Amino acid sequence: MSAQRELFGTYRPRDNWLHRVPVGAKGLALLVLSVILMMPWQRWIPGLDHPWPVPLACVVLLMILGATGGVGWRSWWGTIRPALLIFVLLAGYHVLVGTPHRGAGVLLTVLGAMFATRILLETTPQAVLLDGLVRLLGPLRGVGVKPERVGLAIQIMLRAIPYLLGVVADARSAAAARGIRMGPVRAATPAVIAAVAHAQRTGEALAARGLD
Repeated sequence: MSAQRELFGTYRPRDNWLHRVPVGAKGLALLVLSVILMMPWQRWIPGLDHPWPVPLACVVLLMILGATGGVGWRSWWGTIRPALLIFVLLAGYHVLVGTPHRGAGVLLTVLGAMFATRILLETTPQAVLLDGLVRLLGPLRGVGVKPERVGLAIQIMLRAIPYLLGVVADARSAAAARGIRMGPVRAATPAVIAAVAHAQRTGEALAARGLD
């Protein structure tokens, strides 16, 4: 699977400490990191005038931790590349409105969240992640939530996204081979058709297994 189709990453089996960390501990660490990234530390830390140093430190720490777990530069670029245009637009907006420091804080916060997600997905098998989610949602059975169905829905979504990205990439490659440049509208057409067909096949497969 190409880097473009991985979205936030795909599991890469390796034998290191990061892969051996239990999924519950990784989920807790992700929660703590999210809180750290969202807190307005510049209001509470004397001498910290701008919001970007804390998320920058988190990004650097994540890259160091990822490197010890086998997450390399290609993985980081695979995370940044799909969102590069959004990053450029956000940076340009904050430069124009005169808040470059705030813009840097926003970009680094988003980047930190994306890097943390990349590490989690590359070091944890998808089945383990879904099992952990089902266990986490277990207490909600009393209010009518069915954790197994939630896990199944997320698994279907995770499988559908790379498939649809692949459809668009293949359509663009085929058009480029014929000397045709596909714009966003043309690229969306095969994606919509493939999404409907994929949903129908998935629904039929679930119905055949007794899952409505």
